Amino acid sequence: MRNLWRILSVGMLAAMLLSGCAQTQTDVPASEEENTELMYVEKVEMDDVELQDEVVALAATPAVSSMLVPVASGTLVAQNNQAQIDYSNTADGYVMVRYTASTTKRLKVQVKGPTTTYTYNITPGDAWTTFPLSDGNGTYQVVVYENISGSKYATVLSQSILVSLKDEFAPFLRPNQYVDYEHAVKTVAKAKEAGLVHGEDSGNPLQYPGLFVIAPDGEIRYAFRADAPAGLPSLADAAREAGLR
Repeated sequence: MRNLWRILSVGMLAAMLLSGCAQTQTDVPASEEENTELMYVEKVEMDDVELQDEVVALAATPAVSSMLVPVASGTLVAQNNQAQIDYSNTADGYVMVRYTASTTKRLKVQVKGPTTTYTYNITPGDAWTTFPLSDGNGTYQVVVYENISGSKYATVLSQSILVSLKDEFAPFLRPNQYVDYEHAVKTVAKAKEAGLVHGEDSGNPLQYPGLFVIAPDGEIRYAFRADAPAGLPSLADAAREAGLR
């Protein structure tokens, strides 16, 4: 390792990212009628999904001058006697879901976009949970599941949505289950007392991340520029691509 020059910089500028834990596509039940009153429609096999530590690390307030918050407007709602899906604001990049029935079983929400499926855990209650539509424009299927046993889940409610975003960054501009934050006036005041203040923004705070390996002479030996909010290669992979042992 004596002659091994250092990895000087790992440029990571990820602003507001989406997501939930992205899963590979799984066989899921066909969509049901919006007003179905059936408790279970079809059984499906699903692995237990937990948010990883990497997700928590991204939970930071975005660099925007005023905080945008999601709202369950009630204009477009799919519901039955167990759950509700508010899809009134899909142009702003999000849907909201809540499970209003009483249950002790595990609950999940799947947001299946044009190319990627994201799976989230939720809890029952009157509070709405926000989910980003981070797979761009196209048709989404939002499905609420309740656990039957083991890895078997049953569809409680499903809604197909055609999404046309106002802006490609819209899904990343509001707090959601993947990146959750809120106004923290006392915390900000305490930080200012300690001399911790945010400097002036520069560049585009919403740009995607990147990773670079730079030699001591300034030569860029490896460059990775992401085309999505996540998915950076590991440092080991970057070092190998740069010719390091």
